This record gives sequence, structure tokens and C-alpha cells, in this order.
Amino acid sequence: MLTINNCPPTSFPTEQGNVIKNLMEMKCQIEEAARKYSFCDAKIQEVISVIKRNNVLWMACKDKLEVRVIKSLNGNLSLHPIDEENERWSGQYHVYLTIKDDSGKRLVIDPYIGGPDSCAITSEEIWIDYHWKGDKERDFTLETIAPQSERYNSQGDYEPPFELEDFMYNSFLPEIYESHAYYFK
Repeated sequence: MLTINNCPPTSFPTEQGNVIKNLMEMKCQIEEAARKYSFCDAKIQEVISVIKRNNVLWMACKDKLEVRVIKSLNGNLSLHPIDEENERWSGQYHVYLTIKDDSGKRLVIDPYIGGPDSCAITSEEIWIDYHWKGDKERDFTLETIAPQSERYNSQGDYEPPFELEDFMYNSFLPEIYESHAYYFK
């Protein structure tokens, strides 16, 4: 069997269920790409880049992919899976990727988690309950970074609209990121 970077090739039908299946089959390529960086936003930028390299898959999923941020409202978030004694990480925000399934649920792709869940596709609510709350309830907000359809210019409109590609090629500045506004270097 042909492999790329020790990862098996994937097939790429474009029906929504198959798009999600094919993204899951890319786990090895996604994890390999994500290893290059230590920060979650850079990891997701690289994951999007890997997906974009396959033009058929990219065309099938680019309008369904969303870059999301879970952001603490009271100090730090804690990556503390329910079945682990110690938290793995804490910080003010975490960036991850979602895709909507046929029922409209957001399914999470997050190579930062590690282990069997690194590219597991599960509902956003289950993912948050399992990985982010742990045994300590945290206040947080969920926001979509890209695509961002709202526009801001001198009349309050952002132009051009912020797309997935804009997120891929620009730095994420969470300290000045606010709901429905996005700034980058």
C-alpha cells in the first residue's frame, strides 16, 4: 500500500457523510502536520493547509468547516478530561476546527487533544463536557473565528469578509479578539 509520511492514502467522495469519513481517515496526516507546532492556533492553520492540499476534499468541505475558539471568561480554561486525575493544560483560549454534519451538529477535529481523541469527530457539546470542564466548572464563551461573514469598514462593515484562508495565513491575537470582530497582524 502506498503511504505518504507513513500515512495511508484516503479516498475522497464528496457527499457530506463521506466528507466527514474522509476527514477522519486523514487523522494520521492531520496529526503529522500538527506536530510541527506547539500552539493550538498554529496547529489548526496547518490542519486546514493539509485539508486544502486535496482539492476535491477541500471543495467539498470548505463551506462547512469553521474555526472556533473556546475562550475563558474567568481566568484560565482547563484541558482536564473527565477520566484523568490531573489537568493537561490551562490557558485563556483554545482554537479548534469543526464541521457540521447532516443534522446540523458541529463535529470537532482537534489534534491538540492527543491520543485516540486527537481527531475523533464528536459533537461539540460532548467534546466540551469531556475535555474542558472536567470536575471544575468554568465559564467560557464559544465563537466562530472563520469564516466570518460580517464586514467592518468606516460604516461598521468589515471588508473583505474573513475566510478560512485568512485565518490560515495570519496570526491569531486572542487578547484583542472580540465577538464578531477579528484582527490580525
